[in-house]
Amino acid sequence: MLLLLACTSGPLGGSSPVVAPLDVPVDEDTGSDIGEDTSSGRDTDTGEEPDPIYDEPDPPDLLINEVQTRNASTLLVAGTFPDWIEVYNASPDVVTLDRISVMDGNDLPWRGPADQSLEPGGYMLLYADGSLDGGMHAPFSFDGDGDEVVLKVDGYAVDRISTGEMPEDASWARFPDGGAWAPTITCSPGETNGDAPSESLDPGDALFDLGFNYVGLTLTAADKNTLTSNSYAEVQADVDINGAEFGPVDLRVRGSATRRSFGQKASLKVDLNSHIDIKYRGLEKLTLINMIWDGSYIREYVGYAIFREAGVPAARTSYTWLDVNGENYGIYLFTETYDDAFLRHWFGSDNGYLWEANGDFSSPGSWDCEEGYPCNTSQISTVSSLISANTATTAGMAKVEAYVALDNMMREWIIENAIGQWDGYTSPHNFRIYHNLDDGLLYMIPSSIDYTFDNPYAFTESLYYGNGALMRWCFAASDCKERYNTNALEVADLIEAMDWDAKIDEMRLLLDDHAGRDQDDPQGQYTLSTYETQVEYVRAFTVAIPEWIRSQVN
Repeated sequence: MLLLLACTSGPLGGSSPVVAPLDVPVDEDTGSDIGEDTSSGRDTDTGEEPDPIYDEPDPPDLLINEVQTRNASTLLVAGTFPDWIEVYNASPDVVTLDRISVMDGNDLPWRGPADQSLEPGGYMLLYADGSLDGGMHAPFSFDGDGDEVVLKVDGYAVDRISTGEMPEDASWARFPDGGAWAPTITCSPGETNGDAPSESLDPGDALFDLGFNYVGLTLTAADKNTLTSNSYAEVQADVDINGAEFGPVDLRVRGSATRRSFGQKASLKVDLNSHIDIKYRGLEKLTLINMIWDGSYIREYVGYAIFREAGVPAARTSYTWLDVNGENYGIYLFTETYDDAFLRHWFGSDNGYLWEANGDFSSPGSWDCEEGYPCNTSQISTVSSLISANTATTAGMAKVEAYVALDNMMREWIIENAIGQWDGYTSPHNFRIYHNLDDGLLYMIPSSIDYTFDNPYAFTESLYYGNGALMRWCFAASDCKERYNTNALEVADLIEAMDWDAKIDEMRLLLDDHAGRDQDDPQGQYTLSTYETQVEYVRAFTVAIPEWIRSQVN
């Protein structure tokens, strides 16, 4: 079985560095590497006699078109994830594969079978899996820290690339086909590379474009009954993510107010590496949100996107269809899990402490430590003491900012109020705090924003609403409030520039048919009519946010 998994683009985040590839110039007269000794008439790497000399001076125009040296989940072949090389035939000639050889940096050669050919404009895919079985399997695999690929036709080197270190599931590819090299996660083994590479080299971004993933769960009847009767149980299952199959993994129901039994439309958490070391495109866990409070299917997607656009660390999202033992469970929001993989994406490392906060800064002992266990709460207590002892003047803010990323928190509060997130730090209830030991600061992260896009005028009538101690401290002093206002106006501009009217048109093109299909699902919560009404309500609300913020500041 051969399966191609979609790759997409997104913000850069904490991507690994890459080293530019090295093209080795080829002698136009001999077709061999410049500086290579060809006086013997033999291939200097393999010692083989080259095929007969061409009538024309140049060999067919074949190029290495794409190389992936750290395939972790991009291309699944017979149950494994081999590294791979794509060769592109830019010539008008049909080329039999026995004229083609490929070698890695250790000069291990592969030569193609005589009974296959590469058509003009076609792509040849070679699996660098170290297999000695022949066919399209090379006897070498790649070093992910950097390796070399040499392509030869009739014993003459025609193309070469030195890959350098690459992140998992990224590739070097030519854009367009046969063009200039660039690193990308828009991987396309055996297919055209398109016109441009991805903006990001974080493989997780491949899952969080505006689109649908597929998740299939397989579990025993006994385990399914266990989850149905006890929503706090944890069982083992096998999981299929976009065709990549893993197991065993841990499966449990998640949520509090939105918690449902497995026999209903339950939100789910899938822990991929609880038993063996598994990551899917850099992710260790999958979070599937049931959206039972959201007839529009877009509230959380829009809310998290606004947080991220304003520079607030927040979950990436997309959508997925869920099957359980082959039964359709409908649409879910595919949401990034707040864990060490998330921290590496946003902060470049996971060197710190992550809490799911339960209450305010005065009670960190009740917070749940999620990463960096046992979490050190001393800085939380220090901040609580500082805001008790100082007013939010310029001098007071400077003292607090030695411990707190204050602009980050201000933007988090602004957006909470703007999208009607009354269950966040405004309560304070659902939010997370990350103590980043790399810069020594505390960051606020939004979570559980399923209660968003209720009318803010109905319960706040103000951009300055909030029961969190830091919010009350800030709003009580003109210096801090002025800085909050500056951030608010910048956030308003950012939201307006996102052009949500056009974006929601794009979302409706994606969701209309899927929302209709969801109604055939016994787990479905809403009628198609409710969906259409709700999505237009969220559109009108979101488009109005920038002016609402500006009116509050003015």
